[in-house]
Amino acid sequence: MPTTTTHKHEWKDEYTLLCNRCGYIIDDLDHSLPCPECSTPIAHSLPHFRQGSHWQQSQSVVTLVRTWITTIAHPFRTLDQIRFSEIHPKEQAIFNIIVATIIITLGAGVFLIASHPSAGIPVTLIAFVFIALVWITLWILTVIEARGLQFFAARRGGRITDQIAWTIVAHGSVGWIITALGIAAAPVIISTYLILTNPTGFKDPSTIPASVLWTTLIISTFIALAGFLFFESFAYLGLRRCKYANRTRPKTAPNQTPQP
Repeated sequence: MPTTTTHKHEWKDEYTLLCNRCGYIIDDLDHSLPCPECSTPIAHSLPHFRQGSHWQQSQSVVTLVRTWITTIAHPFRTLDQIRFSEIHPKEQAIFNIIVATIIITLGAGVFLIASHPSAGIPVTLIAFVFIALVWITLWILTVIEARGLQFFAARRGGRITDQIAWTIVAHGSVGWIITALGIAAAPVIISTYLILTNPTGFKDPSTIPASVLWTTLIISTFIALAGFLFFESFAYLGLRRCKYANRTRPKTAPNQTPQP
């Protein structure tokens, strides 16, 4: 029997069926049998075994929120269920980043209204630039993560394609929403303090006690870092659990290996 190393590095293309756990080529094996290398049921490695996340099954606001909750509460289960044959896996990442940008913008807007209720056009223009910078920053970080998954998978003998990488980071990008909540928490807390302490007069941010500022900063930073760490951790788990994931061969792809 060929060695595991040989099998891990001799797949013909990105659609060659591999054992999801060890990378053993299972193209020509009976799907009812276990993997001869690690004993994982071959059926569990087939593309259609993955049910897909709620968002992948049906795209709507409700399923997007359900996917956020499931991804945060059950990251391992999510990675084992998501499909890697979606046509546009970047859409979910784009939606999540838009939501995160809106949250951060609303937080900044609340502070702006509370501290400078008569702000004019220049401040509005700065706000638009701020929104653009937030979106671009989150998008660049997401792109870097997707590229990183492909790079490190290749170095470890895995097979994470662009589509698989984007499916992983798209689900993990719910972390950016958590980060956005943390960033937005600071201006919202400060604005609330200003409104409660100065219900009718001018709300000067310089009058806020240092204890309130430090408490706000700690809370905001903790939540923001939690979101960033979730995004990074989910990507790392995706690298470990999905480096041999299989995709359904499209009809237009060269038929080099048998269709499951």
